[in-house]
Amino acid sequence: MRWLPALLLLAGSMAAWAVPASDQGVGQTLARVRLHDEAAAALFARLGQGLELRPLAEGEGELQAPAGKLTLQARVPEGALLARRMAVNVELKLDGRFWRLLPVWFAVQAWRPVWVARAPLAAGHGASAEAFTSERREVTALPSPALPATVPLDGLRLRQPMAAGAVLTAALVEARPAVARQQPVQVRVHAGPVELWTQGVALADARIGEVVRVLNPSSQQSYAARVLADGLVEAGTR
Repeated sequence: MRWLPALLLLAGSMAAWAVPASDQGVGQTLARVRLHDEAAAALFARLGQGLELRPLAEGEGELQAPAGKLTLQARVPEGALLARRMAVNVELKLDGRFWRLLPVWFAVQAWRPVWVARAPLAAGHGASAEAFTSERREVTALPSPALPATVPLDGLRLRQPMAAGAVLTAALVEARPAVARQQPVQVRVHAGPVELWTQGVALADARIGEVVRVLNPSSQQSYAARVLADGLVEAGTR
């Protein structure tokens, strides 16, 4: 089985093409390799460069068809995601009318620039460019889609620990909350017309607008406060 790099199919497109008139008559044949090449061109058009494809069925042999003008149109299924096995549907029409729909399956390899951990990282670690490096890796074998190296890491944190050299995937990160559990926070307190400022420790993760319990380190009492911004909460009422 041949692997088909993108450079071999730069001339391919998703446009329909017709079997030459010399092939039309009482019956006609279509080389199966044409199905594979048209389907591969559709995948390259959808997923871009850095791909290698290997058909999962023999490309030799011919497909028998009735007489008439035979055209092909290859389409990647809507919503298809990059994976180790992918199918392209090739629609065959005779004289402009639907005749057959043939799925063509490929083994897929894809290399993409991704974020790779420089050192072991603990869950909850804030993602940053200092903790990761950009490398070109094969991504179809990963358990979830890789986070492209073009995606900024600011505002993200790890859901799970990562080993050095591991690829950062979308499933491993989440939006960093404005206030994190056990994080020191600035507390603005309103007591009537008086505004006071003090320090506290958040007892849970919370995002802007949410209410979080805050611990007073001196009294060891906790109270509710609303998150206003990163590291800033407000307690009491005007």
